Amino acid sequence: MPDTEAAVTPWDFRHPEEIDRAGVLAIRGMAESFARSGGGRIGALLRNRTQVHLESLDQLDWGDFEADLAGPSLLGSFELRGAGSGTAVIHLPIDLAMTAIDLQLAGSGVGPLPLRALSDMERQIIAPLLEVIAQEVAASTSAVLGHVEASPVTQIVIAASHARDRGEQCVILRFSVRLAQVAQTSWGLDVCIPTSALRPLVERSGGGGARHEAAVSPAMEKAVKALPVTVSLRFAMTAIPLSVAESLCVDQVISLGHQVGSPLLVYAQDRPLFNADLVATGKRAACQVVAYLDPEE
Repeated sequence: MPDTEAAVTPWDFRHPEEIDRAGVLAIRGMAESFARSGGGRIGALLRNRTQVHLESLDQLDWGDFEADLAGPSLLGSFELRGAGSGTAVIHLPIDLAMTAIDLQLAGSGVGPLPLRALSDMERQIIAPLLEVIAQEVAASTSAVLGHVEASPVTQIVIAASHARDRGEQCVILRFSVRLAQVAQTSWGLDVCIPTSALRPLVERSGGGGARHEAAVSPAMEKAVKALPVTVSLRFAMTAIPLSVAESLCVDQVISLGHQVGSPLLVYAQDRPLFNADLVATGKRAACQVVAYLDPEE
């Protein structure tokens, strides 16, 4: 049965509140910076080598983000002073929060650990971790988009919902966190920043908003140069019939389309750039660039 009470409005396919592609690129640079520096500070606090990796960057309504939260979670709210309006939110799943608390109490961090709302004492123990995350978000934002400072964090434990405008547009930075001394487990860490807070910073840095004909700003150039590039070393490719591929087995020799003694190919983002010789540096394999490949060839 159709809903006759809901207001009917034209669907906006352009989403004018969203930050444009250039602005998203600048924010991604900020998020990558947080992953590098934040992992070190979190690891120092937990006395456990920590790796933080940016998994995704999305622009969602708060309601859509909230719908993805499963089970009890720990939210830490803070403001980026010097940015636009709006409150940023740190989301930690309870199992990561409990692991962090156990490590700070000189535990092993290995379960089983209780999955429940935090006690007042546990909230005090986890507070420094939320403060470190907020400070590193502010520091990374300052390095790429412009100077901001993080306000003190207010902690909120939720089970299913949070008092907030469900239609508020946000940038969601999703990270994975791995602790070296805890079994091969990876947790999620989300940072939700309102678009209204980021937009003024992005526009001032030249990374989004109104289109500019001027040269790329230093902050934007720095963000682009900080993006990681995947590099691989390959032999020249060869083709074999499917019938041969299906019958391959251990110890069988495959003839490659690569002459013995010829340089290998260095690929960046799956595009060939250089010829290189395979060398060793200490106990690690490496390659020495010997020639540049003309992309027009």
